[in-house]
Amino acid sequence: MSVFDEDVLTGAKPSVARVYDFFLGGKDNYPVDREFAHRLAAACPAIDFWAEVRWNRLLMLRAARFAARDGIDQFIDIGTGIPLTPNLHEVAQQVNPGVRAVYVDNDPVVLAHARALLPSTPQGATAYIDADLRDPQEILRQAAATLDLDRPIALSLVAVLHFVRDDEGPYEIVAALRDALAPGSRLVITHAVKRPDLPDPLRKDYEQVGIQYQAAMSTGTLRTPEQVGNLFGDWPLLDPGQVDVPAWRSEEHIDVPLWRDADEARQDPNAPRNVVPFPGGTTGSGQELPSLFVGGVAYKPAPGGTAA
Repeated sequence: MSVFDEDVLTGAKPSVARVYDFFLGGKDNYPVDREFAHRLAAACPAIDFWAEVRWNRLLMLRAARFAARDGIDQFIDIGTGIPLTPNLHEVAQQVNPGVRAVYVDNDPVVLAHARALLPSTPQGATAYIDADLRDPQEILRQAAATLDLDRPIALSLVAVLHFVRDDEGPYEIVAALRDALAPGSRLVITHAVKRPDLPDPLRKDYEQVGIQYQAAMSTGTLRTPEQVGNLFGDWPLLDPGQVDVPAWRSEEHIDVPLWRDADEARQDPNAPRNVVPFPGGTTGSGQELPSLFVGGVAYKPAPGGTAA
């Protein structure tokens, strides 16, 4: 998410959404975004950002497919970012063509691409909401035009909560969304984390992520894995719990043709190659380091404490 900034829109400053798009192998980014991405990588040499953001997106897609297989046919994705195929609804509609999905973002960079999100199966539906995560009641009000809030919904908060400052109430925001969802709903969260238990200089590499984003875009609040876990509230976590994102049901393969082709298409010849062996894998260096992102999927029990 970002506030309106003419310099961001024109490419004079980097954009959160466009930098993420670049790491994912997309084409909707500017030189300033690519320059920031390479500065970030140079400042944090232990972190393979190209691999990290793809693992992060794979968790979102895998979670959507699992939810659809379990009968959930309504989805809300907050902090959507620039669309890249496959989108969440495309994966879910492969399981159930009747899936309905609402995408939410307040970034004008994303809004410019929002129409690309809209194609749906004839049986299902998609909608885009221009709204701020910090106003959960407005999101729910608008989502009700497409979804039935009295039935289970899979809510995705993927790589977005670290752009909400502590003084903006991230725990209260997520609690308001959880409280509004019906029993049987699911909550998908991924979050960039700091790793205070790592020895230097590795610890500083993770801390630098937030520092670099704050310096360039005035946003970015990394939290510890324990703090991220508190965002789920009292909702039980599905197996395997909260884990580093590469480990979340990594046996499930999702084909992303863009990533297979991205290495050849990438303009920078010095960028890392083959950073995400399919269906998963390790970084090119083979280092056994914790992920930049942790994530998990929780569910809202039915009255009496059982899963709906």
